[in-house]
Amino acid sequence: MNRISVIGSLNMDLVIQTERVPLAGETISGRDFNLIPGGKGANQAIAAAKAGSPTSMFGCVGDDEFGEVLLNSLKDAGVNTVNVSKTSKVRTGVASIILESSGENRIIIISGANNLVDAAYVDSHWDEIKLSSLILLQHEIPLETCHYIIKKAHASSIPVMLNPAPFHEIPTDVLTKVDYLVVNEVELQGIVPAQVSSIEDVIRAGKEINQMGVKQVLITLGGDGAVLVSNEEVIHQPAFTVNAVDTTAAGDTFVGYFASAIINGFGLKQALVNSCGAAALAVTKVGAQSSIPCNDDTQSFVQKYTTEGVR
Repeated sequence: MNRISVIGSLNMDLVIQTERVPLAGETISGRDFNLIPGGKGANQAIAAAKAGSPTSMFGCVGDDEFGEVLLNSLKDAGVNTVNVSKTSKVRTGVASIILESSGENRIIIISGANNLVDAAYVDSHWDEIKLSSLILLQHEIPLETCHYIIKKAHASSIPVMLNPAPFHEIPTDVLTKVDYLVVNEVELQGIVPAQVSSIEDVIRAGKEINQMGVKQVLITLGGDGAVLVSNEEVIHQPAFTVNAVDTTAAGDTFVGYFASAIINGFGLKQALVNSCGAAALAVTKVGAQSSIPCNDDTQSFVQKYTTEGVR
């Protein structure tokens, strides 16, 4: 059976909704406050599961109330959480999110238990991880752990999809072992320091990363959709037009859906359309995991806006 293993972060999102961000030293009244399960790893795991793929989560939470909520959110979405560790040493990770009325957000992360996902943790769970059809990684666990997993997976011929967010430099010997790299414009420029002001610039930068050894480079462009660049082809998928309310989990939804499409044999064009459609739906709702659409809703949405539909 095809299976995705997501090794990454689990955070409780503390979401403050406000008309605008206060200036330094200024106090303003906000509109609302919510506690919403999140973390890029957990978000992407839920997106992959909601897209229809068997998905296992690997990570760590604190032995506290936030940890329980996060685990239950994953289980409710159909994600296997057997390998998520609990610790009494530190609290569950949190993300403080300020959401403006425009839909833009600003995020501060306290990693907490996510920092305990180290090489020893990976080794202790490797018998399960090595059964994966695809390993999905982000940068919200220690960087050295991400690099260790990529090298270990490459040695075992397990494909890796890396979403290097938040961005940190990726050593060349690690980057060459990544099969699918998913970046936004800021992360793209972190890898290829060049001006990116057009789709053509994005494609050129993607081609440079192909030459570094990455087979498939996906660049998410917000309102301009997404671009896939490989040695064989370039595909630009324009964004779907929706009324954006909260962009918090759009990227994670895209990544999880694309991972699911890949292991289920979708063509790259179909995978890109489906992932962009799911991401578009995600921004129409507030919150991270609570905004990720199910596969049926995504299929209905993309079929409404495309002439031939999506598998």
